[in-house]
Amino acid sequence: MRLKFISVIIIILISLSAVYAQDISKIHITCEFQNKPLTDLLLEIENEHKIIFFFKEEWISDIKVTRTFQNTPLIKVLEEILFDNEISFISFNPYSVFLIN
Repeated sequence: MRLKFISVIIIILISLSAVYAQDISKIHITCEFQNKPLTDLLLEIENEHKIIFFFKEEWISDIKVTRTFQNTPLIKVLEEILFDNEISFISFNPYSVFLIN
């Protein structure tokens, strides 16, 4: 079952490769979050920067973010937010990020 799920994710990522073109290492975030749910924050970043986050809702549903970022690389933003919550991430390709518990 798990292998099938991973295979489906890989196929989706490959098929989306032509649509999304911004490299995660080149994305910078400037904004202030006040008690914002992490799920909302990730959706906002997806909409603004054309990248995709993959995660299980129950891993992050209770996480709220209160921070200010000024032209901060996305990788650093994710490290700061997720490290405190014992969640890590990997970038699958230049525009897909998997959150891992």
